[in-house]
This record gives sequence, structure tokens and C-alpha cells, in this order.
Amino acid sequence: MPHRRTLSSLLLGAAAALPLSTHAAPGYRYEPVVLVPFTPGQGSGVAKMINNSGTICGTASGSPGAFCWRDGRLIALQPLPGDEYAEPESINEKGEVVGSSYDVDTDRRRAVVFVDGAAHELPVAVHASSTAMDINDAGDIVGSYSDRLGDAMAYVIRQGTVRDLGTLGQTVRASVGAGIDNRGQVVGSSTTDQATPFGQFRVLAFSDRRDTLTALPTPPEHSSHAARVNARGQTVGFIERDNGGAEGYRAVLWDADGMHVLSDLPSDARGINNRGQVVGSVQTAPGGFLYEPGKGSHNLNDLIDPAAGLTFVYPQAINERGQIVGYGCQGESCGPMLLDPVGD
Repeated sequence: MPHRRTLSSLLLGAAAALPLSTHAAPGYRYEPVVLVPFTPGQGSGVAKMINNSGTICGTASGSPGAFCWRDGRLIALQPLPGDEYAEPESINEKGEVVGSSYDVDTDRRRAVVFVDGAAHELPVAVHASSTAMDINDAGDIVGSYSDRLGDAMAYVIRQGTVRDLGTLGQTVRASVGAGIDNRGQVVGSSTTDQATPFGQFRVLAFSDRRDTLTALPTPPEHSSHAARVNARGQTVGFIERDNGGAEGYRAVLWDADGMHVLSDLPSDARGINNRGQVVGSVQTAPGGFLYEPGKGSHNLNDLIDPAAGLTFVYPQAINERGQIVGYGCQGESCGPMLLDPVGD
């Protein structure tokens, strides 16, 4: 049986080996950086978030299952006592990380904030299951919790006070909070009372401003899901055609002019910065995409030097410097990868 490397073993070996950065040849916009030693499969993890100071956090196999990386130093994110695993979802400029703590035996998740690597329960952790999805620089947090399997409710925490965001429908009371900006605007998705021809209720992306839930523009015969929002109120996510499967997904951006499709390929948008640069995954090809206003979308592998021998598989987030994090491979070995803009 092949040896399965845990996060602990990666932490011990990382300092001597990394980061591995390849200098891009002229004409290529990004330099790929390997953050921890790659392993076959997804054992060495995925980089999920990056703030403007360059702190990166992500997940890896083995206990505790989560890490943050800064200037070549790895810090394990520790779950709550009694749990075995931690999963980060977002980081703010103070370095505060939110996500969940869980144990596979109980299958219960508890929303937490990680401070200096240690997990602290959030007020919604008393529910049967909960997770925190995003945090802004003021420390406001958005996520969802459930008291019964399948019945989720979006929430926002401001100054320690929890407020339920409600839903866009009355038949099924279910919603998910996904992103929050520094003005406190929240985005997510909610079930509605619109029935699809396939016996389901349609889900619509929403924006919450001044305690009012508003559905974002969505084409007929589609559901929609919001993922992140920037300081300009631009929101990214994806739409999905009724009963269309993965082929029916399209990455989208919502702004004051309505909804804009970012890729003609099956895709979803996962991150946006205040310049309006968007990154997301493409279901049918590696590389994902980078969308820039006025320039359209480009496969990220077209923007890095192939001589590096590295393939970017999909992105997860982008910061204000244009740094992109996600998942990449070198041959059969894969793991968390950073794309650094050339000349930055």
C-alpha cells in the first residue's frame, strides 16, 4: 500500500523545499509557485484563499486537514477539541480565517473563526450543523446553519450578534450565505416558491442590503448561485439550466447593469477583486479562467510559461494584486499553487 502523506509530514518538509517558483519567459503574465510538496492525487491539498498581504490558506489530506502559508512558513489550523478536522473558507486582511471544525464520525460541522491557528466557536455553533463562509475586515461573518438535515438558514454575525437572513420562498425555508463585502453587503442563494418541471424548487442568488433580501437577475428556466461580492457590489457565481447537469453551468457576474455571462464553457466563478478581475473553474478543461473587464476571459494555462512543466487545474481566489491561488499539477503530482503576476 502506498504511503499517504499527512499534513503534519508536509509541514515538516516544506521549509527546506519551498517555495518553488519558475520565472516566466517574456510574454507570459504569471509565474507559478508550488506552495507545498506535490503528491500523487490531491493529498497535498488545495489553496482556497489569499489576502492582500499574501497569506494563503487551504486544505490537505490527513488531520487537521487545513493550513495557512506565509513567506514559506506553514501553520496548521487546529480544530475544536473533540474534532479531528478543520476546513477554512475565507480570510480577511487581519489574517482572521473562518470556516468549520468537524469530525467524520459525528458528521457535525461547527462554524469557527481561526485566530493564530486555533479554532474558536461562533455563536451559531450551537446548531446541529453550521459553517462560516466569508469574513470582512470589520470581522462581520456570513454563513449558514441547520437544525435538521437539509433545512439550512443563511446568517450574518455583526459585533457578536447573529441575524437570520431569511429566504426568498415560503414553501421550503432554505438559504445559504456565501460572501460579504466591507460595506456589509451579503450575497448567497435561496430556495424560492418557483417549481421547476422536474419536481424541484428553483434556487436564486440574492443580495442583502439594509436587511432586505433581493433576488439577482436570473434567466428563465435557470437557477443561480452567488459566491463572492467585492467592494463595488459586483457579485460572481454561476447559473445552471434546469436539469442541465454540469454542462448547463455558466460563470456569471452581476453588477448595476444586470447579469453577464463570463464564459461560453461549462464553468463557475469563484473569486473577484475590486478591479473586477474574476477567476473561476471550467468543468471541461484544466486551467479555469481569468476574466478582466474589457478584455474578456482567458484560460490561465495560456498565461503561464509551459516550459515550467506545471499545469494550473483550477483557481479559487484572487486578491487586489492579481495573485491567484488554487490547484495545480506537475506530471502526476498535484497540490496547492499560487500564480504570481510577472513583475509584481
